[in-house]
Amino acid sequence: MASWLRLWHDMPTDPKWRVIAKRSGQSIGNVIAVYSLMLVSASVADERGTITNWSDEDAAAALDLESENVTAIREAMQGKVLDGETLSGWKKRQPEREDYSTPRVKRYREKHAGNETQCNADETHRNNTDTEQNRTEEETDTDGASAPARPLTVHQQAYIKPFSQIAATLNEPDLKPTSKRLKVLASAMHNAEVGGFANILAAANNLARSPAPESIKRYDWLLNGFDYAERITEYLTAKNNSTPRARKYAPVPDDWDPNYASTTATP
Repeated sequence: MASWLRLWHDMPTDPKWRVIAKRSGQSIGNVIAVYSLMLVSASVADERGTITNWSDEDAAAALDLESENVTAIREAMQGKVLDGETLSGWKKRQPEREDYSTPRVKRYREKHAGNETQCNADETHRNNTDTEQNRTEEETDTDGASAPARPLTVHQQAYIKPFSQIAATLNEPDLKPTSKRLKVLASAMHNAEVGGFANILAAANNLARSPAPESIKRYDWLLNGFDYAERITEYLTAKNNSTPRARKYAPVPDDWDPNYASTTATP
């Protein structure tokens, strides 16, 4: 039986907690606390990954909550992180291969049991492999969607709600609030040329209703990291009824010679 379990980097900011909190009428903090206790219970269960020994009353006492509140949270988790008495993402998040050595590794260790140096080298290799495996799996969400490359800061988490509103307006409710996207959104909301969140949302509404190509009716097109201000302003008044305007550049003189740029005038 394993004496430890794993957490993924974006677990505290997983959007599912917000849904479960709304369903149960409890705070997101309480939802995360109950789920964390469930992880521990599932880890020490006879059948790992299940909460067959779970008690709402005991959990409430451990977390200083009311029993009915824990019950409400547990019931709201069904279909999100619980499937009956099984944690939905357990097999993916807590693979058995990291808890027990495979027969091949066991045979290798037995063969080199008398070689301390070799054993140390083998342990280092195993740790490196585990680290790479962790990195790969931590970049994947429970449902298979890509997760943020780095954990969200407390400042970035404050922009998750407006991010979700814009994404839903553009028919992308499942879009991941990555660190990069939230950073661009924060910049846009404080950009004087854009004029605040209300204007961004209005532009998103106009873009979603326009007959523009589906390829641009997307969050990442509107809030592009380079020219979001121009694109938001472009759709803010709903005057553009088809495709984005062509970008304008200064005309090049007919007699322009690239050598002029490096030629120094002489008196």
